[in-house]
Amino acid sequence: MPTEVAYAVTKGAIDALTRAIAPTLASRDITVNAVNPGPTDTGWLNAAVKETLRQRFPAGRVGLPKDAAQLVAFLASEAANWITGRILHSEGGVTRKIGGFTGGQSENAIRQIWVVLENSNRPFKQLSA
Repeated sequence: MPTEVAYAVTKGAIDALTRAIAPTLASRDITVNAVNPGPTDTGWLNAAVKETLRQRFPAGRVGLPKDAAQLVAFLASEAANWITGRILHSEGGVTRKIGGFTGGQSENAIRQIWVVLENSNRPFKQLSA
């Protein structure tokens, strides 16, 4: 999101805050998680944007508020009491541009992917594509 720096920074802050406070509150039986709903049609999408986004979703539709709401309801339930400190991506498999490629193109064109390892002293691990 090169043109939306402030938006991207707030997403990063939510990620960091979630991971930082979860261990502190776990001893009080409080779970802390965040949901990234991805592109969601909450009324802000015009027809052209919706169509462009729709093509990136395997199910052929943009996310709806109920999609994220169902995940939040699960996280608030007793069934999710062992999940904490996580950022859950409720994005319906949407493809994003990676290294200038999208979707299937990235699988063939990108030979190496760098990912941040969770719970590791090493900041990056190299994976083969």
